[in-house]
Amino acid sequence: MSASRRQPAPAAAPPERWLDRALQALHPGPWQVCERRPGAGYQRAELPLAEADPLAFLRHLAGGGLAETGCYWSDRSRSLQCAGVGSAAAVTGGGGFSFAEVCAAVEALIGCPQQRLYGGFRFRSAPPANCADSWWKPFGSYRFTLPRIELTRTAAATTLACNFRPGEQDALVAALRDLAGRCRDGVRAALAARTGPAPSDRRPAPLGPRRHVPDQARWRQIVGAVLQRFGTCLDGGSGPLEKIVLARRTTLQFAARVRALPLLQRLRTVNPAAFHFALQPHSGVTFFGASPERLLRISGDTLETEALAGTRPRGAGPGADARLEAELLRSDKELREHRYVHASIARSLRQLCSRIATQDAVRVRKLAHVQHLHTSFNGTLRPGIGLPEVLQRLHPTPAVGGYPTCGVTDLITAVEGFDRGWYAGPVGWIGARGAEFAVAIRAGVAAGDTLHLYAGNGIVRGSTADAEWAEMEQKILQMLDVV
Repeated sequence: MSASRRQPAPAAAPPERWLDRALQALHPGPWQVCERRPGAGYQRAELPLAEADPLAFLRHLAGGGLAETGCYWSDRSRSLQCAGVGSAAAVTGGGGFSFAEVCAAVEALIGCPQQRLYGGFRFRSAPPANCADSWWKPFGSYRFTLPRIELTRTAAATTLACNFRPGEQDALVAALRDLAGRCRDGVRAALAARTGPAPSDRRPAPLGPRRHVPDQARWRQIVGAVLQRFGTCLDGGSGPLEKIVLARRTTLQFAARVRALPLLQRLRTVNPAAFHFALQPHSGVTFFGASPERLLRISGDTLETEALAGTRPRGAGPGADARLEAELLRSDKELREHRYVHASIARSLRQLCSRIATQDAVRVRKLAHVQHLHTSFNGTLRPGIGLPEVLQRLHPTPAVGGYPTCGVTDLITAVEGFDRGWYAGPVGWIGARGAEFAVAIRAGVAAGDTLHLYAGNGIVRGSTADAEWAEMEQKILQMLDVV
């Protein structure tokens, strides 16, 4: 998105008669059609509601087998939560892409200031030739969806909305008639869930042990081989290798279909101070997670980002937790790992921003099972700099790639032995008024009766394979707990 500021939208117009009938079938009330930019993008009709839970809305519809396409997003403060059902429009593709082309295609669909498209990108633009995983195929290399129906909750209001293209009268009426009954029931469920307890779901036991790629023996070999590369320059690299983030995939098999949304609801309860997301390109597969890490937030010409690297587990009690925090803050290895991320982001921001501010000292961000070193950044974008340039500069940060950033993703692909897909890629939303992306970590894919979980760790001088394996176990623990 461009960093330039938009003018406030004019007052909303009343619906046309045919649309009014369709929207009343969807949910009765005083619907208003938002003002659309002349000759551009999709239209939107909105209906104010009492405070409701968008995730309960989406769970109700998905549980009925209705949502072939769906999405959920919540920021860390829950100041924006959105559940989307169906697809009014989508921007998607496979193979290579440029952030500029994708962002331009998304912006062309946005006709109203209130609209957002939800989605994200692969960690890298194409899967490795020797280990492409089939469950990532429906997501493509990038995918952004403008939901047909949205339930959005902000700090100020809760809104039910319908997005549609001018002139698609017949298709829209048919789609809304199909959705009407379940959407009404979904809204009732969402209103009831705003203060009530989360619905309970039976938790089926996995069939057999967890399967890891790489397994622990192979992990030891990979870490040992990579440590021998430290101090040498990678192909296309800008300096000697100082850090690389390696990951693993953990797979659990079940006797029945894995339902991702109940798992996400438990994640939201266990770890509320995270970005929560779910992306479902069709009913058979869902990518979901609870990420602690913001990649970027753009509002007007203001950019926010952060460095999150260096880890310790949480303690069993306040005293043990404080000791682990102190250990984290004085660990040379963890501080070096964090400094690589901090230095890379700071260098990128000098190219993007005319003003940069950061906190005075490294702090600790505490999550349910782990705690991380954390530094936040705030900057003013230079004229002409927008979302595509920021994505290009910041992704992947050394928190999920390595340091220096050039050439390290090729080494990751060569040694890991599996397809990261969208794991560690940017996931979030693009709108007329800005954008926000989290780094898609602490995440998994529910594909039929299989659940694939992902975790990674930064390797620097002083790392040992067994200690890094144990740290990945801590990171994946929140996902295992909800399963």
